[in-house]
Amino acid sequence: SCYGSIAYIWIISPFCDFTVNYLPSWLAPNLITFTAFCINLIPHFWSVYQYGFSLNSYEDPISRELCFAYGLCFGLYMWLDNCDGKQARKTGNGSPLGMIVDHQADIIVAVLNSFGIQRMMLSGNRPDCIPLLAVSCFPFYYVLLEQYYTGIMDFPPINGVDEGTFLYVSMCWAAAYYGPVEFWWHT
Repeated sequence: SCYGSIAYIWIISPFCDFTVNYLPSWLAPNLITFTAFCINLIPHFWSVYQYGFSLNSYEDPISRELCFAYGLCFGLYMWLDNCDGKQARKTGNGSPLGMIVDHQADIIVAVLNSFGIQRMMLSGNRPDCIPLLAVSCFPFYYVLLEQYYTGIMDFPPINGVDEGTFLYVSMCWAAAYYGPVEFWWHT
């Protein structure tokens, strides 16, 4: 992996290195991945419970608390998702299967979070919202395709994975602070 990401080099990697130093060596990296995935599911289950499956939300926008939960749970997911690879290298448990499990969790999270941001943006479930889903998923597939053919996962200094995490969390927390309707439609 070739990381030139500013956020990864200066914030994410040092924080994850610090965290992994305190994780026990018996803790399996896939358990960290699974825990992170389950944490990210919390606001999605909450949203379905409270609002149903429809993304048509202009009449009934999501609560500020749920916007905050989307940001918090995704931030925790990304933190643990970066820690699982470091834990695998620390314990010598890295494997192709572990990488597949990790990347499958990543793509499921990308799809779910795109639905979450659609709900937060009050965009509904119209056909013209499909590009929003594509924006979050296609780059991920292309990065994995590049890694498959070149053997290197190369990220530029500013990318959608690392800096995009901070953008997503910031948007969620801004919507929580101002309210989703006020933030997306009245600013």
